[in-house]
Amino acid sequence: MRPTMASWVIPLLLAGVIAVSIAETYDCTIEKDNDLEICVFRNVKYFKNTTQIAFYSPGSTKPENVAFKDSHMVAIPPNFLIAFADNLKVLKVENCQLQTVTITKNLLALHAKNNYIEKVLMYRNNQCENLRELDLSSNRLGNVANVTSCLKLETLNLSENEDLWEDSTLDLSVFSNMVQLQDLNLAGTGVLYLDNTKKIGLPLLKTIDLSKNDILPSDLRLEIFYPFTALETLKLNDNNMDSIDYAHLLDMKSLKAVYLNGNSFQCRNIKDMLDFLQEHNIATPTDRHSNCEQNEREVEGMCCTGPMPPRPRPEPVPSPQTTPSPPPPQPPPEEPGKTDHEDGHKAQDNTNGSNEGGNGSSHLVIIGAAVIVIVAAIGGGIYWYKRRSA
Repeated sequence: MRPTMASWVIPLLLAGVIAVSIAETYDCTIEKDNDLEICVFRNVKYFKNTTQIAFYSPGSTKPENVAFKDSHMVAIPPNFLIAFADNLKVLKVENCQLQTVTITKNLLALHAKNNYIEKVLMYRNNQCENLRELDLSSNRLGNVANVTSCLKLETLNLSENEDLWEDSTLDLSVFSNMVQLQDLNLAGTGVLYLDNTKKIGLPLLKTIDLSKNDILPSDLRLEIFYPFTALETLKLNDNNMDSIDYAHLLDMKSLKAVYLNGNSFQCRNIKDMLDFLQEHNIATPTDRHSNCEQNEREVEGMCCTGPMPPRPRPEPVPSPQTTPSPPPPQPPPEEPGKTDHEDGHKAQDNTNGSNEGGNGSSHLVIIGAAVIVIVAAIGGGIYWYKRRSA
């Protein structure tokens, strides 16, 4: 018997129903992330052989801000991109074990740190024309291909991609077309040699972080930063450098702060360096404090090696002294034209003044006066007696 249409259509429909019924579906929930409302998908599983998977959101309009949390995905699921890509503005896929990540056309911010990302893809070959913020820190990128095509980026974080540069050489000219870049983080990206072959000067760049690399001081020429005329913060901490031509930092007229902690500067020189920079209004903050190694010491809150700087000699403290007694009064100098008679009066006045100075002198004056009176009385009596006898 020849099979009828119903005999094969019905099984086909049943197969479709069964396939849909076994498809994995995920619904997102609206949650607050700081001031942002984000539609969050949780516990998503997506592997290379995953085929039946679907994504849904509440409401009739697709959300602009999406996050994946507690998920394990080797890539952004294609079914998700088909459903959400056109409306997507912010995408957070952190700690999801991604091996690739996709940038969609209208995306403004992509946060994809702490994955295994080796490659950045562009959805439908778009030109990454709207992206402003990109965080790909702590991944496994081997180059900056596609990243530098995002010409409107303002913040770029590539830190902790340890093998990012060929031959460990970072040429800042690779960012020459990213003229809106303001914050560039290249910490821990395996830099040994630093260059700027085209002498580019990103006009809006305010902060560049080159910390936690192994930049060789003999190959660090601070002149490569001179074209960055808006640069305010330069991070060179944790590079194990033992020296730096810090006087050349003054030629960066916009520079306000330089991070230098975590290097191997000589203790005897470090205080002079910090004092010099601070005297010229360049701050030297530290972004973290770690214990110094066994052979290191600490000066001004920074670890260093070698002998300590000499201590300044204390200022001598004057010993207390008794107030000297005033000299005895001296007689005024003899004035010309004085007569002996005036000198006699002067001598008598001095004698009287000195007699008033003590009790012994006063007693002598009294006794002398009494003797004079007695002698005068006796003389008067003798004179009266003689006249009467005559």
